[in-house]
Amino acid sequence: MVRIVLWLVFGVVVSTSARAQLSNPLSNRVVNYKTVFDDPYDLNQLWINLNPISVQAGSDNVSLGYGLQTRIMASKSLQFVGGFHTSYTPATDIMGNSARANAGIKVSPAPGRQEQTYRQLNTFNPFTTIELVAQYAVYDAEKKGSSVIMLTSQKSRVMEFTTADEIVVDSRRRRVVGVRLGLQTFSSTVSLNKPLEKQGLWLTAADGTRLTSDGRTITATGTSGPYRNQLYTSLRANTIAIGSSYQLIRNVAIKADKFGNLANNILFTTFADLLVAPDITLDDIRVGQPNGSAQTYSTQGVFVRNVGFRAGADVVYNQELHASFGGEVGVRPGLRGQGFYFAGRVSFPSLGFKLNRRRLANAAPAEQPARVLPGQ
Repeated sequence: MVRIVLWLVFGVVVSTSARAQLSNPLSNRVVNYKTVFDDPYDLNQLWINLNPISVQAGSDNVSLGYGLQTRIMASKSLQFVGGFHTSYTPATDIMGNSARANAGIKVSPAPGRQEQTYRQLNTFNPFTTIELVAQYAVYDAEKKGSSVIMLTSQKSRVMEFTTADEIVVDSRRRRVVGVRLGLQTFSSTVSLNKPLEKQGLWLTAADGTRLTSDGRTITATGTSGPYRNQLYTSLRANTIAIGSSYQLIRNVAIKADKFGNLANNILFTTFADLLVAPDITLDDIRVGQPNGSAQTYSTQGVFVRNVGFRAGADVVYNQELHASFGGEVGVRPGLRGQGFYFAGRVSFPSLGFKLNRRRLANAAPAEQPARVLPGQ
């Protein structure tokens, strides 16, 4: 019985709330407005986006961190976009954290004797990306159209929520098609276990010791069990990005009755790039020995992929303080068989500045002296 009563109460609450939403009087009300400005070319020239949340998730590593992005409008046709992202702490760099805890090999000193663990001595690089991209407009056109502007009204009666309505206003919109050319440096800790297994490779030291593709260590005194070695190294890739972009720009503000000043000042950018990395470096595996020395295993034979791609989008607003966001997906140059990734970022605050604040000025006519009538 109690359950039935609770379901009835829940049904009444939901139906009342739905009726309040659907019967919103704002939906049938005409909103009068006056256009304050409408110019998609009157944009800030500099944006600084602080990224307190930056997520990188891929087949080679997962990182939770922070970053900084900038966009500079050098001219009407030329833009520069720069970015820096890294992990918060070693613990939020998943592959680097795993390497510091587990990197090492198992060695069998003699048949029948217990295997010993030799730890890696490598310094593992934190996840970091740095890039600078130049974007040049090959098509830039303005067109009359419309913009959607959200209205927000706070209800005061019980059981009615804050509702968001929208109006469509006449506005100008700007479409820009550009070409992109940029440089990116990517650094991360990666695991070699699966790449060696998929590629059927082994690593060899100067004394003939081999680390096989199935995780064994073969020495003159014995062979360890399979899948016991945990091999990690640092990867660095210097990449050239070549691609195209599309931007949709609106910069309209209105003053609406009972709602005040409202705006739609979005700068929406999509892009797609081909990534070419002629320079990919893998650190050699350095393993500590019982006598305190280090044994080196060359990684030169490991196959890498020098070409990748990415596609993404960024959203910023033409105002001084606001949140913005962006993301991309693709395949990075790096170890063959790895590289697929997704990156997402949230920016707050997103600061916009006008670098040239000089305006044209017209001299007002000289003030005329007041006339005094006779007798006054």
